[in-house]
Amino acid sequence: KSALGWSKGARPHIIVDLGKAEACGAFRIQLGAGWPWWDALQGEVKDQVELLTSVDGHDYQSQGFFNLNLRWKDLPVNFMWPDEEVIAAHLFELAPPHKVTARYVQFRITAARSLTVSEVQVLDSLHYAPFDLRIALPDGPLAGSP
Repeated sequence: KSALGWSKGARPHIIVDLGKAEACGAFRIQLGAGWPWWDALQGEVKDQVELLTSVDGHDYQSQGFFNLNLRWKDLPVNFMWPDEEVIAAHLFELAPPHKVTARYVQFRITAARSLTVSEVQVLDSLHYAPFDLRIALPDGPLAGSP
């Protein structure tokens, strides 16, 4: 797997051309650990990523900023946690309240440290459903016991 990297103070723009105007419901960007290795769960991430969209590639409208600092409740219960329980790299997402029509999607980054980006995503929608955590006992002598 490869990633693009920038130094502290860099302001790169990653532009995705979808080929034609599409209804976009969610966006993601994978920010790598960089240096220093800030923990998103501790509110340490100082980088910024603004999302802008355009139909013509000239006039861009801001759709807001990605939340790069997470809380436990922001992650699905079945999320695969790193052993050290630190989120130093993550696939962050931004879902505007309504779908946005765009052909060009720009991820405008302000690096407050050395950081990497390994992928960006433009999705038509996101859907999260509750995850069932019930424990099912196996058949046997204890299955019906209180």
